[in-house]
Amino acid sequence: GSKWAWMHPAMIGSGPSRRTGHSATLMPDGSTVLIYGGWDPMGEVDDDEEEIFDDAFLLDTNSWSWRKATIEGKRERRVGHSAVVVDG
Repeated sequence: GSKWAWMHPAMIGSGPSRRTGHSATLMPDGSTVLIYGGWDPMGEVDDDEEEIFDDAFLLDTNSWSWRKATIEGKRERRVGHSAVVVDG
């Protein structure tokens, strides 16, 4: 049978800054992961306001390359959320 093992591949491109509370969704191609939102518990913006992200990144797990995702419409800052892919 198959054996699971940890690996630390060399990454290409600029990925997201450190964060927690983001969503990680496997896209329909089966090899791209979408990272959206989250927050940096160590970062503060102004007046003790926490930094919550509204950005998105795509990780291609075939080439281990990051790219910033383009999102149409208004983006909302999200933390502690979930996400799924829906056809349509």
